[in-house]
Amino acid sequence: MSGHVTPNDLPPINELDEYTSHIPELQTDTSVLAGSGGPANFQASALANRTKYLKRTLDSVSQELIEIDRSIAAAQQSANVAKQGADASMKKSANGSDIVNPAAFRASIGLSNAMLRGDFGWGSKAKNVGDSVNLFDYFTRDRPADVYWVNQTGINRPPDFADCVLLWNPIEHADFYGCLLAIGFTTHGAKTATIGVANGVWETSWNVGWDARNLSPVTANTNQVIHALKVYMANWASLILMPEALGQPSYLQGNDFDGLTRWTLGYQDINTNHLTLRNNKAGVAMTMHSDRNIYMSCDDFVLTDAKGFVRNTAAEPALANISAVLDYYASEQSMGSTRDDAGNVWRTHISARHRGGNGNQEPTADSQNFGFAIVDDNMTSAYYQINVVKQVNGVWQQAVGLYHTGNTTADANGFLKVASPVVKLFGAGTSELNTESEGVVTARIDRGVYRISGCLGLNADLAWGGLEGGIVGPRCRNGLERLWIDYDVEQDGSIVIRTYHRTHPNAMPFARNARDGYVEGDPIDIPTDTFLSIRVQMPAREATHYVPIVEPSVRHSNVYCNTVSPIQ
Repeated sequence: MSGHVTPNDLPPINELDEYTSHIPELQTDTSVLAGSGGPANFQASALANRTKYLKRTLDSVSQELIEIDRSIAAAQQSANVAKQGADASMKKSANGSDIVNPAAFRASIGLSNAMLRGDFGWGSKAKNVGDSVNLFDYFTRDRPADVYWVNQTGINRPPDFADCVLLWNPIEHADFYGCLLAIGFTTHGAKTATIGVANGVWETSWNVGWDARNLSPVTANTNQVIHALKVYMANWASLILMPEALGQPSYLQGNDFDGLTRWTLGYQDINTNHLTLRNNKAGVAMTMHSDRNIYMSCDDFVLTDAKGFVRNTAAEPALANISAVLDYYASEQSMGSTRDDAGNVWRTHISARHRGGNGNQEPTADSQNFGFAIVDDNMTSAYYQINVVKQVNGVWQQAVGLYHTGNTTADANGFLKVASPVVKLFGAGTSELNTESEGVVTARIDRGVYRISGCLGLNADLAWGGLEGGIVGPRCRNGLERLWIDYDVEQDGSIVIRTYHRTHPNAMPFARNARDGYVEGDPIDIPTDTFLSIRVQMPAREATHYVPIVEPSVRHSNVYCNTVSPIQ
């Protein structure tokens, strides 16, 4: 056999017990078994070869293991050296004072691609989401986490933010969760706000981040002294005070430099709904009481920039009758409206009282005994029924009415007469109405014949001549009548006016009222330079102001003869 043994050199060994169990007992000098070709020698030779092979193989493997151990030790030593070098290098990077080439240094430790590749690194720029984009539609579950930006056209940006950098962070989850951070960087400087989406539903409003501009130090939960002006800006409540328990006091307090209270404003007592402004130094206070009254604690109430003071009276509850209304006028200086239940009428008034109607602040209590009131006796009517009533020594005097342009008029001759309701009738059949005669319609029927409808005949005001008055015609400069006037009242209350030419033959020639083509008594239109003033009786709405006329349903009149004749 050669010196190198391979598995092919090993003949098969008969491993049956009858051959192997007694191998140590084999004798080479046994002629039968131990001969050169005997089975014992063959078996022993094969066993020896196998043992030799196994030993050499074991020696080879042992040598390889030794080499591996040496390699491991060397690698460990190299790793330790590399770690020490890396530790030292990272310590240097904290200040970079002894790094000759920072870029090469970053590349040597593997940062060149990780930090400068763009995404989430420092070598790229925020992505523009586009114009007029709704951020809540843009940022979805599938939108990758990244840095974006939106301009001032973006929809659902944080309030008062202009251009914003947006950091979008969705999470890996079966449902839609994420958060969006906005950083405003133009208008009003840098500021932040956040908003989240949970299970696909966005929060209803942005949460604005507090920083040195809007936080320090007033919102911290500590006692503080702030030596600066603070301005709170909001469209609604800029500052809210809240007690720590229901019904406890809640107010603002101003102290003097010595620490003593100077003023307070708010709810200053437990379980009372009184809002009080108090000058603690002067002992003056004004309280808006829970009983809806305002109480002044002071020596006098002085208006430096006004001539007086009135209270806007309460319209309700109603007063029982006119006597109660007058008592109310005497009780305080005020203006407003009151309702008289007995008369079922609303009245508006201005009541001026002696000493302002506040007798308890004067040496005597006569403020309720003197004063006057200007009263509109029917607030809901379009008619100006203005009266003045005066109180002397506690007794109300007879009221007087005011004449004004609404209830007086100048007739065709310039004289002032009680007016309402008055129709000014012109020659063409047109007319001019006042407020009380609204609804009247006039028309020219024929020469010198006119119809006035929408009324109930003439008004019987004595200032206009009583029952047969109510019509005033034009006069010349010498006071002479220019027309004969007649009228009829029809069954529906309409008035038919007839005008005739009137002359004065005994007068001076220039005053005779002679006109070419007309003789005494001819029908003639109302002259174009003048008009008839006719005071009419209006239906229903005027019934409370005037006494209605009760006469035959149809009549005619000669206003100059002062006679009345029923029509046959």
